[in-house]
Amino acid sequence: MEDWGTLWWIEKHPESVNLWLWAIYPNVPRPAGRPPKFEEIWDSMENAEVLRLGYDALSKFAHPKETGLRWLVDFDSESTFFHFGPNVDERDLRTCLYFLILVGQGFLGRIGDLQVRMKGNLDPTWRDAALDVSRRAEAFVAEFHREVLATIDENDLEADDAP
Repeated sequence: MEDWGTLWWIEKHPESVNLWLWAIYPNVPRPAGRPPKFEEIWDSMENAEVLRLGYDALSKFAHPKETGLRWLVDFDSESTFFHFGPNVDERDLRTCLYFLILVGQGFLGRIGDLQVRMKGNLDPTWRDAALDVSRRAEAFVAEFHREVLATIDENDLEADDAP
């Protein structure tokens, strides 16, 4: 998500691109400034709070956000658990992967556009690999939808026009 936010920032602030490019292209001189902190990028985006919630959920699996151990609360259908440190729940991990896939697929085209802008063309090898990964991701998303729908009790669903 940091990459996506950075690409969004560069698109909105094209004058800032050298804050990143100097580190990977030797012909780009190092600028005097520094890239914005990621909180600044988040705060400037539409739906910042929703994005922050998604980022926080993904961060549970990607990297620790705080030093030390903290109290966590987890639950299942029968019990509530209080413990120190993480508790990796397959359901939570699959939910995070689901949302990560949706965001990733949403930006594949934009990444291709950026590649065209920077290189002058879209590498067919990259495009074919991206399409293959996308097809596999779509299969995971479809499976996830089936699993979620299978857990919904029809009695829990209410029609909007029910008396």
